[in-house]
Amino acid sequence: ELQSERYAHEFEERIYAYLERIVLEEIEQNTILDQIEFDREASLDFISERNSFFVGREDDIKSISDMIHGADGKPIAVTGPSGIGKSSLISKVTETCSKDMTVLSRFIGHAFSRASGIEMLHSIWLEMDRYGKYDKEFSVFNFSERIQKSSYDIPVLIAIDGIDQFSDDDEFLSMNWLPEKLEGNVRIIYSVLDRPEYRTLYQRCGVSQYALAPLDYSSAMDY
Repeated sequence: ELQSERYAHEFEERIYAYLERIVLEEIEQNTILDQIEFDREASLDFISERNSFFVGREDDIKSISDMIHGADGKPIAVTGPSGIGKSSLISKVTETCSKDMTVLSRFIGHAFSRASGIEMLHSIWLEMDRYGKYDKEFSVFNFSERIQKSSYDIPVLIAIDGIDQFSDDDEFLSMNWLPEKLEGNVRIIYSVLDRPEYRTLYQRCGVSQYALAPLDYSSAMDY
């Protein structure tokens, strides 16, 4: 009888531990999904807010849109000094491209809830799962492989604004996540300050740099 009681107690403990693990995993998964949804909604709000007063730069928008829809599949780095309008331009380009692409956007320093670039890549990875699962676990190498080769029913644009705002020791800034060429129908555009210390982030093999010029006075007066 004592042995039966011991077995029953051990069985109860195993069942409790199993159920506890399932509940904790569910809570963790829901927390991750909530964070991803927060990032998505925050990005959409930022895009809507910026685009509500955006004027000009039609030539820049068309040029970048043509690059995104081009066949060469090169990642695009929008560069320029602080305050020139990189965030606003990225915002407007994503709105333009959303007419025929699925846009996954992150605006660092404006509408992003996580601290590191690797966490951001993981959130993009999980958001991509909505449009097609990948048969490998997340890692920087697998992220690069996924965006390089994947094709979806609707083309995907990943837009990341302000990558220079991550800390210098962030693994993200190694740029190992960025393939030289995108062979499927995923496209990448990101923005970064044009400063000597950041040039390794955009002067890379396979990356098309788009140096954003100041909006000249005559163009500004047209709007």
